[in-house]
Amino acid sequence: MQLDYELVEGQGIPIYFFPTFPLDRTYLKRSIKGIEFESPLVLFDYRSHGKSPSVEQAKEMKFSKMADDVNELRKNLGHEKIIVFGHGLGGLIALTYVVRHTKSVKKIVLFSTSASSRYRAELAWNIRDRFTPQTKNELDNYFSRMDPNSLKVKFSRAYTVYFDPPNLGEAQRLLNEAKKVAYEEYYWLYPEIEKFDVRSKLRKIKVDTLIVSAEKDVWPLSYVRDLQNHLNNHSLLHLEGVGHFAMIEEPEKFWKPIIEWCSQSS
Repeated sequence: MQLDYELVEGQGIPIYFFPTFPLDRTYLKRSIKGIEFESPLVLFDYRSHGKSPSVEQAKEMKFSKMADDVNELRKNLGHEKIIVFGHGLGGLIALTYVVRHTKSVKKIVLFSTSASSRYRAELAWNIRDRFTPQTKNELDNYFSRMDPNSLKVKFSRAYTVYFDPPNLGEAQRLLNEAKKVAYEEYYWLYPEIEKFDVRSKLRKIKVDTLIVSAEKDVWPLSYVRDLQNHLNNHSLLHLEGVGHFAMIEEPEKFWKPIIEWCSQSS
């Protein structure tokens, strides 16, 4: 499938951004305004996200297919090697890409993401622990619902505490600015999320990896230890005072050390 994308010209190994889903690339595009990158940047929307073509059936929404779409994009752009950057749930697709198309990967950056589904229970607890009593009561009514309207409510409330301090306005902006938020597709991908585990395959990956964590993130830091235990060549970057959307909260603080790491020769 031909994905919709934007290419920011530069020199060197291109960085491919795998955004967290069900969002599209919009929030990443906003976060890099005014930031100087030397490398080319490729920002894309997954199938059925943003401006990319939609699929009609749940069987067409698979991590493997979404990763292969990106590989097709890479080939069409003529990029032999790329830097893979995965954020949040987008990191699951990024890691799927890495294990399926290892020869095309020069470096990996992983921010607030996981190599397996083990993080999910702790993440859910961390999110709920930050909710006000009023929000908890409201969301109890939506607990088992996975329809698009219910998911919209749940994501707006969850994203509120992905910022530090909690910020409902920014959470709603994330959803409102996106060209398309793939609520229904998130439901289709749910079985993929629940069974996700590429840890054993990561042991064969030899490329340099930067694992990025944030002090105020709701994602449990256990994902860092899990990645460390299964990646051979990795470095750590821990950011103080920011949350899951650190690239929006403090763009300079977030991007500067990542850009420097990406530009280092390996």
